[in-house]
Amino acid sequence: MRLSRQILRGWGMRTTICGLVALLLVGCTSTITAPPPAASPSTATTMASPTATPDTSLRPPPVSGPLGSAPSNCPAAPPIQTMTQENFGGGFIGTLTVAGSSPAWQLGLGAGGDTLHLDFTPHSGQLYPSTKVMWLVGPNYAQPVTLTGHETRTNTPLWFQIYPSNSIPVTNPDAQSIYTTHAVLDPAAPNRGSTDNSTGHWNIWGIGVIVLAAGCYELDVAWPTGGWHTIYSFGR
Repeated sequence: MRLSRQILRGWGMRTTICGLVALLLVGCTSTITAPPPAASPSTATTMASPTATPDTSLRPPPVSGPLGSAPSNCPAAPPIQTMTQENFGGGFIGTLTVAGSSPAWQLGLGAGGDTLHLDFTPHSGQLYPSTKVMWLVGPNYAQPVTLTGHETRTNTPLWFQIYPSNSIPVTNPDAQSIYTTHAVLDPAAPNRGSTDNSTGHWNIWGIGVIVLAAGCYELDVAWPTGGWHTIYSFGR
């Protein structure tokens, strides 16, 4: 379930998606089958978005070893929709399909109930067990969308890594990222730009989803008038 580097092309948005996971709208198949010191919980849950002067000092607690096995007995996942669009733009090529619900869609996690295997080894160059997800908000939607999540049994939060904008020079993406348990898709600052197509204007973000232990995690996506949530199994 993890996105390959070919799909995200260094997060610069050149994506060759054939019949893999992909993106949005128009003719959409709306199938509703649906370390600096560790941050304290109160600090870590501060809303974070790619601002001009982000606080890059916050970090999740370190992970000392590989994750445990991904659970096979997670609670039933609420169904979410999938949508498909040709010629989406924004660096995506071909037929793209995403999951979620209007106006917020994701590419990289599946449509709910999926198992995501995170191959993490400390000191291998990867800071945390994580997977990269593309987020698209639109069309013509100008309100913030928030991302939160937690493990369904222990209430351990999901962490999010908001990558630095691709419009600025970046020498160390991990060091220049924002880490938070409450990510905001700010329409004024999409870190992967935007695109206009036949359906309207879309904003695009690249965000890592980090888990600190194997488990069943609920992802909650919310905007001022609604939202959606579903459950994923994370582990090695």
